Amino acid sequence: MKRLLALMLLLSGCGNVNTLNSVSGDAGVYSSDLSAARQIIVSKCVSCHSDYAFTTDADWSADPLIVPGSANDSTFFRRLKDNGVDTSQADMPLAAAPLSLSEIQTIQNWINDL
Repeated sequence: MKRLLALMLLLSGCGNVNTLNSVSGDAGVYSSDLSAARQIIVSKCVSCHSDYAFTTDADWSADPLIVPGSANDSTFFRRLKDNGVDTSQADMPLAAAPLSLSEIQTIQNWINDL
C-alpha cells in the first residue's frame, strides 16, 4: 500500500498538464508550454490585456488572435515587437521594450504546439 501511494505521488508530477484556478474560480487545464508563455503574458501583457491572465490552451485556441499550430499566422504573435516575421503591425507591448528573443521564442513555440 505504501509503495502504491509513493508511486501515485511520483506519477502525479509527470506529464505536461496542470490545473489552474482563474480569477473567477473556474478550474482550467493548461499545458507546460502555456505555463512558460503565461509567465511572459502575465508580466508583459496583462496590465493592459487583463482578459488574458488566466486562460487555458483551449481558450487560446478558440481566440481569434491565435492560429493553433502557426505562430507566424497568429495576430497575437505578429503584434509582438521584433517577432522576426512581420513588423508592419508589431507594436506590442505598447510604450515598452520588446520582449527578449527568448520570450518571443517561448511564445512562438507555445502557439506552434497548440
